[in-house]
Amino acid sequence: MSKGSQAKPPTLRDWLEASEFEGSVQRFARALGVPLKTAQDWVYGRSMPSARNRRKLAELTGIAEFSRPAPETALRPERLEETRRRAARMKELLAELVDHLEYFRTRSPAARDLLRKELSGGLAASVGTVLQLLFDEERLRDWLGTRRMLRRR
Repeated sequence: MSKGSQAKPPTLRDWLEASEFEGSVQRFARALGVPLKTAQDWVYGRSMPSARNRRKLAELTGIAEFSRPAPETALRPERLEETRRRAARMKELLAELVDHLEYFRTRSPAARDLLRKELSGGLAASVGTVLQLLFDEERLRDWLGTRRMLRRR
């Protein structure tokens, strides 16, 4: 076989059509234990799965692409420095926050009451949620999609 006629590796969409799922993204999502929207995004090429889900996909589909590490998401040079600067600053802020949290952890209930009165519970919950989501790209995408959908209403 010549180089020009080598078979293209199957896409996830092609695999799904030929699989026991018979093209059903819903059944496929259930089998993987992921939200339907997430599976749809993978199948239709709108997003790439995380490393953890790439392993699941490799096991289920046998598609070699999912056995390899995920391609780096490229940042344009002008964004790279800003992103690094902001990541370093967040690291500093989180270290400072940990210090403050430790202070209140070791103080009296009255001191923690004062903290609660000074802070907005919604703000603290929001910060906690966003920090968790930043470490799970698929959940973050789902959350962002839900927020966009709610804004349209």
